[in-house]
Amino acid sequence: MADKIIETEYDIGLSAGRNRLLDMATTPFVFFADDDHQVTKRTHLRGLVDELIKNEQIDLLATLSSNVGRPRLLKVEGRTLRIPRGFYHASGPLRWCHFVSNCFVAYRDILSAVRWDETLKMEEHWDFFWRAKLAGVKVAVNVARSFRHRHIDPPGYHRRRPEFRRASLKKHGLKRVIWH
Repeated sequence: MADKIIETEYDIGLSAGRNRLLDMATTPFVFFADDDHQVTKRTHLRGLVDELIKNEQIDLLATLSSNVGRPRLLKVEGRTLRIPRGFYHASGPLRWCHFVSNCFVAYRDILSAVRWDETLKMEEHWDFFWRAKLAGVKVAVNVARSFRHRHIDPPGYHRRRPEFRRASLKKHGLKRVIWH
């Protein structure tokens, strides 16, 4: 069922994989979701794209991820990055924020300008959205749309988040990230 397969070297990481997909895109919009998300009747992908097109105040439009992944803000206090739940503007089901789940449609040229940091194989998500915020990317989530998310770690999977978290923090001159 694949239109095109992109073969990469082993263990290139999430960021490099996302950049490869972005580079291969030929459309003005791209859609990103993790491989453990499922399209359901609540997803309405075409409607999500239409919503992005009609709203000039949005560059990247997300859905919920299994009814979680609510909108979040990003702010630095001293050397701490805080990622609280919240939004700074609402209109109907849309919530403008700084950080969303990994189920979104966006303008390809805007994502190409921000890109994912390929030195970060994991812990790349908050880094990407922090840099997107600094670049002025207008991010929103439609809380009435959702992708089903069924996360299962495959056998032998080893999480290496701590090492990439330290690299992300160092890169931004931060000491810690606090989610609340």
